[in-house]
Parts: sequence; C-alpha cells; structure tokens
Amino acid sequence: MKPKNIVCSLLWSGLLVFSLQEGMRANSSDKARAFTFTYRVAIKDIPASARKVRVWIPRASSDSNQSVVLKNASGPARLRETREARFGDHMLYAEILPPKFSSAEFTLTYDVTRKEYSKGNFESLMKVNDDPGLGRTTRK
Repeated sequence: MKPKNIVCSLLWSGLLVFSLQEGMRANSSDKARAFTFTYRVAIKDIPASARKVRVWIPRASSDSNQSVVLKNASGPARLRETREARFGDHMLYAEILPPKFSSAEFTLTYDVTRKEYSKGNFESLMKVNDDPGLGRTTRK
C-alpha cells in the first residue's frame, strides 16, 4: 500500500471513530432520572391453622428504557428468584413455614434509572382511545 493511501485510510478511520464517539455521546446525554423504588407486600389475616404460606412477588426488570437493580429484599422468609414458565415473567418466591404471626411483610428496594421516552408529541399524547367500551372519546 502506498504511503498516501495509508494516510488516507488512517484519516478515514479516525473520522469514523470520531463520528462513532460523537454518536455515543449524543445518546448518552439523553434525559434520564434516577430514583430508589421501594415495593412492600403485606400479607394480613393469616389463619392460625396455616401450616405454609406461599408468596409470589413480581420482580421489576430492565428494558431499553430503564435500568433496574434489586438492592435489597427482606422478609420473614428467604426469597428466591424464579420465572413463570408460560410468559417468562420474573418473580420472587418465598414459603413461610409455619407462619408464626397473623401477618407478614416483604420489602424490595430497587435502584432505577429511567430514560425519557415518548411515542409522540404533545398532541398525539392528548388523543385518547375511541373504544366505546372504555367510555372515552377523542379530545378535540
């Protein structure tokens, strides 16, 4: 390869890398907000004769618009992660053996980072479903 072609190739590669980096910077500056989300599950009126209480709690998950990290999970029994076979939903499952009290509480704490996301402008968001079964009409 001639020196002139090498310089042109390196210059082109440098521009491509610079363009990719600029694109990544633009995407990383998307508006986002971070917060802690606490989910509490209260089980009340457990019969005194109960020998086992089974608890399934839906587990929040990440997607292309949010990052979800489970930071803490607590309760009167050990929680283990499981997955529903038909739809693949993630859950936390526990068995209280035997329940010692008439109530129980589980607490899940998540760190969430949510990106700004919209499927349209303000006018398109103001339109409401015309389905008469929902009792709504389009706003004009």
